[in-house]
Amino acid sequence: MNRPMVRTATGIVALISLLAIGTSFYMHVEKWGMLDSLLNSASIIATLGYSPDFYPQTDLGKIFTVFYMFIGIGVVLSIVMSLGSIYIKEVSKIEHQSFSKSDKLFEKVKRDMLIRKYKHANRQH
Repeated sequence: MNRPMVRTATGIVALISLLAIGTSFYMHVEKWGMLDSLLNSASIIATLGYSPDFYPQTDLGKIFTVFYMFIGIGVVLSIVMSLGSIYIKEVSKIEHQSFSKSDKLFEKVKRDMLIRKYKHANRQH
């Protein structure tokens, strides 16, 4: 398995773990329901921001959220960069294959032109 794929898989596992940690934290510290806790955790990581009516009330919740936000955003950016790396690698592979085919075609056309030129020159003598 190549490095970008491993980094992407690791990032996805880290993201799922972060969502579970955030959900559990908000359920226990802020006393929110599971769905509200998950929604808030995902909103923070996805940088959607807080709802004016729905944000941590406790000091511990606010402090946790600051650190959770930076770690979560870092994980998401890591996943995006890994996916970008995979995409660029695949596009480069496709372009290389296309150039290789067009180079072969160009060489064949050039060879055919030289053969025709040689035959034409031999006919004139």
